[in-house]
Amino acid sequence: MSKTSVSAVSAILLMQSALALSACSGGTEAPEQQQREAAAAASAPPPPSPSVPAGDIAGDLATADPAAGKQLFAARCAVCHSLTPGQGATIGPHLAGIVGRDVAGQAGFAYSPALKKHGGAWSPQALNTFLKQPQAVAPGTMMAFPGLPQVTDRANLIAYLQGAGGK
Repeated sequence: MSKTSVSAVSAILLMQSALALSACSGGTEAPEQQQREAAAAASAPPPPSPSVPAGDIAGDLATADPAAGKQLFAARCAVCHSLTPGQGATIGPHLAGIVGRDVAGQAGFAYSPALKKHGGAWSPQALNTFLKQPQAVAPGTMMAFPGLPQVTDRANLIAYLQGAGGK
């Protein structure tokens, strides 16, 4: 393959990555803006670990709205994840039964070394902490999602996931 062909293929892959990152993060910017942000994000160091971990989610789950979580899943997660049990991976692993499942536990999905090293299970609290800022919890994860800063959003999403095949 010639250097020109390699450059063209690289440019196409960069554009596709930018569009996928935008979809995963819920962005609505113009494609040119998305491409600039994707290029900047690719060269930026991972964000620092938060000094305060996400708080206990139990109280927020008691008042969570699974219907709002379903809408959030459709808007922010479904582009990369499925809730269909047994469905192969899309961009990310399927999330059917995620609550209670081992971290990096979906057979056949190529998890990043960061998630394989993380270990444990996806309890509601572990999901709460991870969904707040995935890169801070598992530096090097391939998940290009910036996180959900609002505890209400995280609680609603976790409540939805529990009712959609969770343990």
